[in-house]
Amino acid sequence: MRSLSRSFIGIATLALGAGAFANAENLEGRWSATLVQGGTTIPFRLDISGDGDKAVGTLYNGEDKEFTTSASIKNGKVELNFEHYLTSIVATVKDGELDGTIEVTRRGASRAGGALEENGARRNGGSPFHATRYVAASAA
Repeated sequence: MRSLSRSFIGIATLALGAGAFANAENLEGRWSATLVQGGTTIPFRLDISGDGDKAVGTLYNGEDKEFTTSASIKNGKVELNFEHYLTSIVATVKDGELDGTIEVTRRGASRAGGALEENGARRNGGSPFHATRYVAASAA
């Protein structure tokens, strides 16, 4: 009976550990994000819902919402594409935060010399991007 209890405890511990690992990439919710452009840090709200290829990113401009045209979250990597703006957020997950770049695809010649893509578009080097989980301000 004692060895059965130990086996059960071992299995339960392993299952809980696997559940914690699976939730480590759960990025759903509201994020406080920033991008740095021309030396200026610009804050913005980012919401993420879903996971894998069913992820959706939402940006806010006042009450207006802009949704991703495609998105994926896999193996600690996040890509949120807003094709109507020719913009992508590409980031990695580290310690519960997102770090990466906001990349803008330009059609035609690029003075910045970004990487040429298959369709003839160029991506710039990207603006630094960072996001942390949103935490509501507490009442004073």
